[in-house]
Amino acid sequence: MREVKEELGLDIDTLESFGTFWFPKRGELMHGFIAHVKKKELVCSSEIKSAYWFPVSDAPEAMFPHGDDNHAWNMFKAYLKEIEDPNSRPNGVYNPQY
Repeated sequence: MREVKEELGLDIDTLESFGTFWFPKRGELMHGFIAHVKKKELVCSSEIKSAYWFPVSDAPEAMFPHGDDNHAWNMFKAYLKEIEDPNSRPNGVYNPQY
């Protein structure tokens, strides 16, 4: 939450874990989160080249390549399902089957 405030000037209202993902080839573990914020002007720190708001319908263009091995893409699909049906993710648990 601190990083979002420092890098983009946003205050997070709620933060939900969407899972952890292991990348064996790189030996890296990624933690995925969905943050809910009030939309306001983004104020980028010196570490961020650019940031901007865009409609959720435009998000797939930023998530190349599309596919089940792209965890950002899977999180996005799960988020869309949650928007359609708020009960699709009981107890805040990410289900990678989406």
